[in-house]
Amino acid sequence: MQEPSRHEPCEPVKITVEAGTVLFEVGLDIGFFRPDDYDWDQQLSHNHADFEIHLVQLGRCVMLIEDQQHELPEGTYCVIPPGTYHSQLSNKHDQVRKICLRFHYRAAADRNSQARNPETETFLQVLDGMTFYKQTDSSGTLQSLMTAIKRELLEKPVGYRAKTISLLAQLLIDLIRTAPHAPAEEYRQAVPLNPDDNRTGLIDAYFATHYNEAVKEEELARRLNVSTRQLHRILNELYRTSFRRKLLETRMKIAMELLTNTDRPVHDIAAAVGYQSPGNFHAAFRQYVGLTPTAYRNQQNPKD
Repeated sequence: MQEPSRHEPCEPVKITVEAGTVLFEVGLDIGFFRPDDYDWDQQLSHNHADFEIHLVQLGRCVMLIEDQQHELPEGTYCVIPPGTYHSQLSNKHDQVRKICLRFHYRAAADRNSQARNPETETFLQVLDGMTFYKQTDSSGTLQSLMTAIKRELLEKPVGYRAKTISLLAQLLIDLIRTAPHAPAEEYRQAVPLNPDDNRTGLIDAYFATHYNEAVKEEELARRLNVSTRQLHRILNELYRTSFRRKLLETRMKIAMELLTNTDRPVHDIAAAVGYQSPGNFHAAFRQYVGLTPTAYRNQQNPKD
């Protein structure tokens, strides 16, 4: 994969990444931004207070990890835990290119806090028990993420900080998943949804399945176990709209899709989205879209 262009030298940076209630501090320095300029041969056996990730991009790298040799072919990466003595064994004639980054982590909340959830516990159990391991980046995911992170930090497009944090979160979670002692399946206790997550699911499902009926806000309020007044507040907070407006938007979006992708007559589409009177549908559609249903269909499917 082609490396990002270097618009300017990039100074070492530290980035805080949050995954659940685990905080990662990620360090990116010359070994990440300009690995070709880093003389790996000069480092004798040493260790760090951080985790290190090494990804071999070219050639064959031989690492000495706690007095044991490990071969890392091209496309292989390894994770070196804190306090682990390591060095790179290489021949001056070997052409080896690798990229590395460092990180450490901590729980954002106290371990006894009720705010902790099963996902956080799983992350911490895997990280706490992590020993040296190596894996093949068979899908190229790690390489793609590192390349994308480097591009964001060098080129600095709009939103690059948020994008970088998102990419680093993906990378760290992938490392946790590929650790040899990581659980093979998700924790069995589901992470509880917050009330708004649960409400949006119920609201979305209600409009998606009842848009063609004579629905009433009292029915949705009953399903949510709230009053109609509370329902108005919930819809305004979550969707910035009212019950009637959301119903109208749902019906119009489906009607627009049917007009574009089917040959069904307009009166059939009117009935399909909950209008007993084609005239009422025609008026509502024109007010919402700015065109009659037939004019909209012709616009979306122009004839040669």
